[in-house]
Amino acid sequence: MVYSDLGFILLGYILEKVGGTRIDQLCNTYVFKPIGMDNTCFNPKTKNVAATEIDANTGNVLIGKCHDENARFLGGISGHAGLFSNIEDIIKFANMLVNKGALPAGRFISVPAFEMMTHNYTGHLSEDRGIGWCIKGEKGRISSGGDLISSAAFGHTGFTGTSIWVDIPHDIYVILLTNRVHPSRQNNAIIRFRRLFHNAVLASIVDD
Repeated sequence: MVYSDLGFILLGYILEKVGGTRIDQLCNTYVFKPIGMDNTCFNPKTKNVAATEIDANTGNVLIGKCHDENARFLGGISGHAGLFSNIEDIIKFANMLVNKGALPAGRFISVPAFEMMTHNYTGHLSEDRGIGWCIKGEKGRISSGGDLISSAAFGHTGFTGTSIWVDIPHDIYVILLTNRVHPSRQNNAIIRFRRLFHNAVLASIVDD
């Protein structure tokens, strides 16, 4: 299993060809609006954005600009990076996921598509992966979701310090939004912190 952004960059281009418009507009039409994610976008215009990093080349603080160099080269809009959001919107997204693709107004993802997306296809390889998601898996491997999260849990991390994990068997999701690369991406403490954070959250669950 080799992690690469290239597949999602290509997927973004394919969606643009099929959809006849840019990926940001497609996301807004088919994802953000249906879920009610009004504060989620590429290239945000508002100044209410946490600083990301001090650019090593210019010395300027990146605020509201995509951190990923490939996505920034592509105008801040790409299939693999460049998305900005806030906790209110991510909660709406996570509520849809923990309910297996269902929204209060109806189903957003079909049950078969949801099951296919969250199935572990690489349990026999070096990491556990679904389609677009990390899977905790059965083998007890080190995971950003920690040690207590269920084997069926799925999630993903962002390089800048964000992550989301969804644990349907425990009826819980965990969202972490940090700007760990500010002022510099040399800070790697987030790797251990994520596991401790998720363990603390899962340890606090008390069954009725």
